[in-house]
Amino acid sequence: MAARTALLVNPLPWFFTSDDTDKVDEARAHRDVGLSYCDAKSMRYVSVGGKAAIVHDKAKMAELYSPSLDVWFEQGLDTPGIALLKVTPRVSEFWEPAKGKIAMVAGMLKSLVTKDTPDDDIMNHGKIVR
Repeated sequence: MAARTALLVNPLPWFFTSDDTDKVDEARAHRDVGLSYCDAKSMRYVSVGGKAAIVHDKAKMAELYSPSLDVWFEQGLDTPGIALLKVTPRVSEFWEPAKGKIAMVAGMLKSLVTKDTPDDDIMNHGKIVR
């Protein structure tokens, strides 16, 4: 059986995976994990820190499963070793342009020319701690 990597199926916190992957071994050994999401076109970024757990709940798998996952799991939910990697967020942060992309790029270019740090108001930033 070929090793499968985790595949994001919902923004948070569930990923389909296989028990025989390095990611599952890593999640069992070190439950603290980090997730990063990027929408480069709109210059929006999200960082999530949390705790990982391996879950074998068939009802949850049935709820989340979609036919597009058949590429990785040939027997669907009956694939031996199929599992979910659950990430419970503890800290989440986001960044997005405060004044639009053009103003942000202009501020960054100004900083390059003046050798000064960008203005604090160039990006909106938020943080949620649970």
